[in-house]
Amino acid sequence: MAELSVASWNILLDGNYPQEERIDDIIGTLKEVHRIHALGALGIMEVQETLLGHSGQMIAQALFGNDGAWQLHSRKKRKEHIGLAGPEIEEVEFVELGHSKYAALTQAEGVTVATVHLRKKRGQEQVEQMDALLERLEEESQVVLMGDFNGIKLQRPRQKIWRQNYRSVFTELSMKRQYTVPTPEFKGMLTRPERVGAFVLGGGVNVDDIYVRGVDVIGAGYFKGRSDHLGVWADLETKAAV
Repeated sequence: MAELSVASWNILLDGNYPQEERIDDIIGTLKEVHRIHALGALGIMEVQETLLGHSGQMIAQALFGNDGAWQLHSRKKRKEHIGLAGPEIEEVEFVELGHSKYAALTQAEGVTVATVHLRKKRGQEQVEQMDALLERLEEESQVVLMGDFNGIKLQRPRQKIWRQNYRSVFTELSMKRQYTVPTPEFKGMLTRPERVGAFVLGGGVNVDDIYVRGVDVIGAGYFKGRSDHLGVWADLETKAAV
């Protein structure tokens, strides 16, 4: 048996809230998460290459002393990336999901760890992306699947995850899910229809999660920093040899 702690965070790429102005706070937030949980794998979405440098590499260097691994995808003109970092991650595979999206996969403590950021408000495209990722993960016995799914748990992509015998870490611990977007500082980003929808749903939506298969959950929770999304973390117990 081995323990593995993971975290996932969409750190927000938006011209009105420049990432280079928030990166010190983002790094500070993640350092504190790492101090408490000793992260073995960290998935980051909406990472940007800015005038200050590559935000993902800056985060990875600050936490783990390496550059991590990052893939340009989605809004490529805005230099948006997705990727993974960790103290002992040696290789990261980027799986093309279609519609300009990739997922990042790596091995940590014998577990396949995947980070994904599904396309926003594109139902069928989301389904196709999730199908591609689940097909890649089908033969893996121990899996962590985390990220921003851009949809609530009852929508098709997350239902597909459930039907493949994955379970949310929050469900495993009988914890109530929190709204992960928007955080208070960034409510002004919402369009009028989004504000109405958030009001109807009680103030926000839960789109960020960590799912596991073949892995036991010890603890899980959320953290907040200068992004419109909450981050999510989980402490896990795996069957990997120490």
